[in-house]
Amino acid sequence: MNFSRLSTSKNWVLVLFLILFVALLLLPGLGKSFLWDRDETFYAETAREMLATGNYAIPSFNGTSFLEKPPFAYWMMVGSFRLFGVGEFAARFPSVLFGIGTVLLTFFLGNTLFDRKTGIFSSLILSTSLFFLVLGRAAITDTYLLFFFTGSLLFFFLGREKRYCYPISYGLMGLAVLTKGPIGFLLPAVIILLFLFFNKELKQLKMHLPLGFVVFLLIVSPWYLAIMKSSGGKFFSEFILRQHLYRFIHPMQSHYGPFYYYLPVLILGLFPWSVFLPGALWSKRGELKSQKYGFLIIWMIVVFIFFSLSQTKLPHYILPLFPPSSILIAKLWAKEETTFLKPSLLILLGMSILLLLLPISLFWIKPNLASKALVINFFILVAGSGFAVLAYPKVRGIFSSLVITMLCFALFFSLKSVPEVNSFRIIAPLAKLVEKRASPSDSVFSFRYFEPSMVFYTQHFVKRIDSLSELEEGAKGEKKIFCFIRKKDYETIKDKADFVLLAKKEGLSENKGEMTLLLLGVRSQHLTNSAIRLYTDFSRNMRED
Repeated sequence: MNFSRLSTSKNWVLVLFLILFVALLLLPGLGKSFLWDRDETFYAETAREMLATGNYAIPSFNGTSFLEKPPFAYWMMVGSFRLFGVGEFAARFPSVLFGIGTVLLTFFLGNTLFDRKTGIFSSLILSTSLFFLVLGRAAITDTYLLFFFTGSLLFFFLGREKRYCYPISYGLMGLAVLTKGPIGFLLPAVIILLFLFFNKELKQLKMHLPLGFVVFLLIVSPWYLAIMKSSGGKFFSEFILRQHLYRFIHPMQSHYGPFYYYLPVLILGLFPWSVFLPGALWSKRGELKSQKYGFLIIWMIVVFIFFSLSQTKLPHYILPLFPPSSILIAKLWAKEETTFLKPSLLILLGMSILLLLLPISLFWIKPNLASKALVINFFILVAGSGFAVLAYPKVRGIFSSLVITMLCFALFFSLKSVPEVNSFRIIAPLAKLVEKRASPSDSVFSFRYFEPSMVFYTQHFVKRIDSLSELEEGAKGEKKIFCFIRKKDYETIKDKADFVLLAKKEGLSENKGEMTLLLLGVRSQHLTNSAIRLYTDFSRNMRED
């Protein structure tokens, strides 16, 4: 390992290129779609309430303590809200920055382990993989975790030559714990321990563990001690027991799957490069005992097995698997090996055609939700895969065609497909009407149906209710009541209370599918004539909007 390779002038030119390239992939159209339920709106609303209350220690959602995640991601979003104002772009912008940072870390890791060419290829592979293009522009914690996870392992490996890198590695683990919880330390630590064990270097822990652990505690302990003191046993029971131990041994919120769940997730998530991963692994089967390849293989195995054993499964959990996978695939391209190239390209073309059939099938299955833009988007993949096949056996021509294909795919997806799909969505348009027309003293209810976007886009606390009596009880007094309700639920209560239909929207809820959502005003004998007129004005202005 030649540490000096990291600081050459050529590398910094490449760094600037990668920053601009990844920004071109992730930034266009960043604010062109509403936040997606449930994760994006949960995190963004928690950050908005943190900004509004000035309480940066205890996260809250909908006015209630929200202890599912540590605060680092919220702090980043708060800073972005201060810069750009509360909105979709600001909520997602920090993820883009951390996505760019992860690509740079992957470049330096590939460069450190192997050579500059491998670093370039690995960074391009990671940045143009399907899941990275989606999650790198989402207001969720996983992109933050990916950055700290990758950085901690990079600086651990660098520390073998430059010992001052070890404390940086532990510090990044601490920030990972502030982002996602104990897993931010547990998984990198297991990878490091296994690597040292198989290389008979466990004694090295004495060189860096004491100081590293002090750095780790200095970063982690202030918030964890503060939150345990302020929340009492609630933090331990909710965050440690429920969100980590219970989530590992029991599926939560119907997020479950078989042990092999992450095999298809990896194939789709690392698309189009995933088709080359088996060839990359097979071609290096004789070198797996080397430190460099062994480090990457241990990294991949630990992440894959841990999340496969976990009973709660979500596709984005295995994002930390992508940097080592990208580097292994990049090594195949850097050496311009063609042994597995032709069959891999044919598989890629077949997968692209299958993906194209998905949006096409909507024109028969759900014509009202069909998207021409999505068809064009996936046709880009088919065309690009076709060009890659035609370029065979020119390795660099194939690689360039795939990178350009994913660049075109990403730009069309963010600028055309996402806005078209966004037009089908129903909650945010109604919620924004409430935010625009209702006063802070008004009440907002959701009847037998709730999504966090109702809170974020109304910028009101939203009370969940399940019965007509709760709705009638809430209507007592002289304030106006707004209520989100599905059409099918409205049919069961419409003759039992005095409602004003303010607005309705037919379309798609990403978690409940196709539906019609209504926004009601609830009249009461206690309401003044002026308040009733406001309901009428709301309906008239909504039609004008």
